[in-house]
Amino acid sequence: MNQFYVKNSGDYITQSDFRSFDVWCEWHDSEEIEYIKSQLESPELFEVLFLKPYEKGLECYYPLREDFTLPYREFMHVSCKAMISGKIELTGYVSLICNKVTSLTLWVEDNEIQFLRSDRLTAGEDNPGNVEFITKYFGLEDFNVIHYVTNYSDSHSNVINGKLQLTET
Repeated sequence: MNQFYVKNSGDYITQSDFRSFDVWCEWHDSEEIEYIKSQLESPELFEVLFLKPYEKGLECYYPLREDFTLPYREFMHVSCKAMISGKIELTGYVSLICNKVTSLTLWVEDNEIQFLRSDRLTAGEDNPGNVEFITKYFGLEDFNVIHYVTNYSDSHSNVINGKLQLTET
């Protein structure tokens, strides 16, 4: 899919949205306006597709189609693959705020499981229900880290790969 697409919704982006595009931006920053207008058939569409829905309280999402290095965006969601216990591979996305990964969302069948990234080493305290869901669903004794990889780097050319540490090491 090569055309520019805008999603206006009271809902967050979904697994289905990530089947169409790997990277989604949440529009809140006026510095993105020129880029967005350059992607539209006419600059006047910006008001119809972004301003009016935003004024009504709807979130406005649009995809980025860069090959590897992504431009700076305040709010970005990047598709990823995640590995748990070296044997369970899941798909999902990482959410970035100003180039910093703030959460990891994984799909387990129709369930969306979100892990908030803590500023502390111990992130399990922020996500107890989701850790419990994963351990029960996959029959794990326990797990303490989720590794994630994307096909992209941020605007500073840092590859968006890493791990979410659930317990202190």
